[in-house]
Amino acid sequence: VKESLIRKYNALPLLKRGKTLFVGISDPTNTQGLDDIKFQILLNLETVLVEETKLLKVIDSALEAVD
Repeated sequence: VKESLIRKYNALPLLKRGKTLFVGISDPTNTQGLDDIKFQILLNLETVLVEETKLLKVIDSALEAVD
């Protein structure tokens, strides 16, 4: 998933199992964000609800580690 989509929607890929990607997200009602991610990766999505402040910290850490 592109970094721009991760930051825009506060959605972090957690685990891929088969054709399903589990995504941590703080706002599960954000269907536009989930649709954008699903369109990019062409996988089924399952959401995992995460507290926003904790999710933002993990996103920052994960993206710094990738850089």
